[in-house]
Amino acid sequence: DGVLCALCSIEIRGSFFLLWVTSLPLVLCCLHMGLCLSQWSPRPLDTLKGVLLIGSPAFLLSGYSWPLENMPLPTRILANLIPLTHHMPIMRGIFQEGSEWRHVSHHVFILLGLTLLWGIVAYSYFFRRRGRESFS
Repeated sequence: DGVLCALCSIEIRGSFFLLWVTSLPLVLCCLHMGLCLSQWSPRPLDTLKGVLLIGSPAFLLSGYSWPLENMPLPTRILANLIPLTHHMPIMRGIFQEGSEWRHVSHHVFILLGLTLLWGIVAYSYFFRRRGRESFS
């Protein structure tokens, strides 16, 4: 298992490989969200401000602090657009319950859908912006 888990005596009841594989869509989705931010920001410092502005609420809305079921409906809808919301049950299931692929696959597919959504937004904005700059 992982070095950090060994150093901190954290027991992973599920497969470390499954945790790694199911984390890849989260990383890709966050990269696409970062691409969106960098495309919308005029300067790199503004991108960093955007990450800080989005990061804290995303963590709070992910279901880590309190259950999604206790949130108002508009907040829950917003929380479902955040990739960490769908990764939290995956991590909780693998770490604590020893979940297998069949238990976490629907969350992985939602993450892949969000990755596709944010990727389409990021790349369409990138190519649209690039097309405008080439005519200038």
